[in-house]
Amino acid sequence: MACIISVNIIYYLSKRINNKQLLLLGVGAYAISLVCSTYYGAFDSLLSDRLAHYHAAFSAYFMPANSFIVALIYIVLGKIIAEDVHNNKKRLNKKQNIVWVFLVALIGMIEAYFLRWSVSISDAFLFLPFFAGLSLMLLLRTRVNLSSSVSKMLRSMSILIYILHPIFIEINPVLFGIDKGMEMYIITLIESIFMAWLIISLSSKILVLKNLY
Repeated sequence: MACIISVNIIYYLSKRINNKQLLLLGVGAYAISLVCSTYYGAFDSLLSDRLAHYHAAFSAYFMPANSFIVALIYIVLGKIIAEDVHNNKKRLNKKQNIVWVFLVALIGMIEAYFLRWSVSISDAFLFLPFFAGLSLMLLLRTRVNLSSSVSKMLRSMSILIYILHPIFIEINPVLFGIDKGMEMYIITLIESIFMAWLIISLSSKILVLKNLY
């Protein structure tokens, strides 16, 4: 839903303002997402008790999970990258791109480690838009030879994995007694991939399953 709303907002605004202004808008909106989620504790520690109360109420509505504002920066970056590809404009060569992806990923891990005390909900980190943009640029320069059937399968699986993973997040604490951490992530990912593959594989025989994707 955040993507659908943000695409329409950026499309409308792109007829009236340029990419730099759109980027500033996206950065501002993302900053709100940060102070309502990952940087919640750090920002809250600077406020008086009264302001902290309002911050908590504000965050309930504008944290990434409940708001479209977190998506604006990603839609703007996608727009800029798409226009660069269309105009054959390359901001980085492939080697530079790889180096920057690894550097930003490293910075992101450091950020996540030092902010673990501050996090209210971990849907937004400062490094993520940089990592997403750089990764997309690198992927667009990377040739992958896949058959049309495999590509179709992966696209369908991605939709199903997105739909299925919250279900397993709710079930796994009951089944395995874990509710967070890398172990939870790996188990949920394996379950989601397997179930997505199973649904697609059986959909030719059980037609109702086709409606799931």
